[in-house]
Amino acid sequence: MTTPRDAWRWLAADPNDNQRGAGDNGYYDRVRDELLDMIATAPCRVLDVGCGGGAADAALKARFPAVTVEGIEAIPIAAERARGRIDRVILGDAETLDFAAAGLAPASFDLIIVADVLEHMYDPWHMLERLRMLLLPGGRVLASIPNVRNLWLLEKIVRGNFDYRAEGLLDITHIRFFTFAEMRALFADTGYIIERTRFNIDGNLPERVPLKRLPSPRSFRHVLHALRSLRDRDHRHVLVSRETGRTYRIDTARLALTGLSATDLDELFSSQIYIVAHAAS
Repeated sequence: MTTPRDAWRWLAADPNDNQRGAGDNGYYDRVRDELLDMIATAPCRVLDVGCGGGAADAALKARFPAVTVEGIEAIPIAAERARGRIDRVILGDAETLDFAAAGLAPASFDLIIVADVLEHMYDPWHMLERLRMLLLPGGRVLASIPNVRNLWLLEKIVRGNFDYRAEGLLDITHIRFFTFAEMRALFADTGYIIERTRFNIDGNLPERVPLKRLPSPRSFRHVLHALRSLRDRDHRHVLVSRETGRTYRIDTARLALTGLSATDLDELFSSQIYIVAHAAS
């Protein structure tokens, strides 16, 4: 595999062009219900950094009719669409935006959303520090971050491939890459305490088998897996088994990972990790 022209040519495209699809169900206009499910209580005032076309925020307002939602968006065509859906949209790059000049006052939001945007930033650490100042006492940040400790991606790397795409884990506009451990460090180092996390399972991988149903590493299923992998080295051939004690093993067509915890399995099968965090006292 190689990086397709429609991915790298997008980097030089006019931001007003609709190359990523700012219309319904396009790159900038997707509803993330599983991410919105992480919101435990009704917020009053929300800031969505990288709000896209505002589809997710419109769904948020449908869930919580009294909420006020403001967004920051760098792509003009997406920002224009969002203006018809949320209360206020600021057109600009969040990393260079003067918050005070834009009317974003300290301690003014009880929820700030950064959904799949931190990885696109040169300095997400500084951004999280700046956003922390905008939070009301008790306010929270809700983040979605792509997970590079992903089994599908590891299998590609073992095969010698790191082919960028127009979106997804290998989105060509990603600047920073994080594992779950680095996500935790990102928030701890910028003055947050993580309250809850959720692993978003990767659709590129086969369905997870419940832990209680896992075979042993010496089962017939391992023999069958080995035979299938010899015949067809497809990344969808994944076998998870239970080792002795509380550790697990993963075999793919090219990889054998041992000594894994249940959390390791969750991370390896996840394309994104959702995080809810509040400012440390």
